[in-house]
Amino acid sequence: MRRIYWHKRLKKWMVNIWFDHRNIHVGYFDNQEDAVAARDKVLKQLYGEEGFIKETEKKKTALEQAIEKVGKDTLLNAAKEASSLKDTPLSDILGVG
Repeated sequence: MRRIYWHKRLKKWMVNIWFDHRNIHVGYFDNQEDAVAARDKVLKQLYGEEGFIKETEKKKTALEQAIEKVGKDTLLNAAKEASSLKDTPLSDILGVG
């Protein structure tokens, strides 16, 4: 797991990486771009270039993964259909009851 988050008290970006059952504190950074660069550098050292690419693929959101899997049009159509059914009882949607 790799984390970049805003440390409210210090007013800095903090980078931690969970690797091999331990937390590695990478550091604090004044801006997010430096934090991302530091995180990526450490990940490349830990995983190598090929492993780094695989690790960064995990960063995709659930929506991005769904779009890749079924396609944007399919998801948009499903969302439109779900929206049109919002006031329909679940038993009617499932055809039971």
